[in-house]
Amino acid sequence: MFQRLFKFGFGLVGIEPGETLIQFLTFSIIGTIGMVVDLLFVFLAYDVAGVPFRIARVVGFIVALTTNFALNRRFTFRDKNNGNLIRQYSLFFVICSIGFLINWVISVSLFEQTTFFHEHYLLAAFFGSMGGLAINFTGSKYIAFR
Repeated sequence: MFQRLFKFGFGLVGIEPGETLIQFLTFSIIGTIGMVVDLLFVFLAYDVAGVPFRIARVVGFIVALTTNFALNRRFTFRDKNNGNLIRQYSLFFVICSIGFLINWVISVSLFEQTTFFHEHYLLAAFFGSMGGLAINFTGSKYIAFR
């Protein structure tokens, strides 16, 4: 569905998108869904359950990662979804963990070192999420779903 939508959209402006561009845009849309899931679970863990922010970020990450894996396997890399599910999830987890490490360092640093981001912690989590996007896509395309 996403691929057809992007091909149609790019056709309107006279650009013939390549497979990697379409995959990146689909991956980014799914990443946006994952970011919403991440932020929701950070909010639930931190504000509702009273879990420390550092741990709330891990909770959000694991739930979002699993959601993103399922959606990327189904839509972004569907031609590769006949591979071993456990192997793909494990590789995706490792790759996204590297991206999350960058994400976590950015968000926790902003949260702990800046009054603004301490008060607006979901914005700190958002900026952290942007930090891991390139690593997550590249690793997913060339390692997890190759």
